[in-house]
Amino acid sequence: MVDDPFGRYGTPRRASRRPVRREVPNRWEEKVRFSAGSPSRGFAFRDEEIIVESDGLGELRRLNKGDVVETPISRTAVLVTGRGIDPLALGRRLRGFGHRARPNHVLFATQQPM
Repeated sequence: MVDDPFGRYGTPRRASRRPVRREVPNRWEEKVRFSAGSPSRGFAFRDEEIIVESDGLGELRRLNKGDVVETPISRTAVLVTGRGIDPLALGRRLRGFGHRARPNHVLFATQQPM
């Protein structure tokens, strides 16, 4: 077999001008979830994030045994993040104990009329 660095017809092979496509992780699939409620009551939220009033943090720590990061976002509200937090279930439990708690909602903007 003859070594032919120029290809079949004796001309150098050109590199493709098309950029190489790389698999980019879909950040929406990783971080945003959609509720399974009815179409008129559905919403989007950040996975593993919940917003709780400061007075509910003790109950949240009791219910969730995992490590969490607590970030104050106002005088009374705290953003709690951590692996394994189910914001829908945890929010229901905290509200059942009388605390204000909601998933970290995601809002979408569009210029198209609805």
